[in-house]
Amino acid sequence: MNQYQQVSTGALLFNNKKGALFVKRADTENFKPGLWELPGGGSDFGEIPEQALKREIKEECGIDIKVLNSLTIL
Repeated sequence: MNQYQQVSTGALLFNNKKGALFVKRADTENFKPGLWELPGGGSDFGEIPEQALKREIKEECGIDIKVLNSLTIL
């Protein structure tokens, strides 16, 4: 039997006024509709977390980011 592990990424993004960015899940989502959360998402196979985070933020928010610090939890 094959087992799979989903790796997720999330970011705490600040603007120059020290405001943080949160995103709201669509009310039509099956999983936690309407929930406010940090932007991010799952990694593709073989993708390192920093790459996944940059891709997810671009897809969800339309912005390019630079990862300054990372925290890994195993």
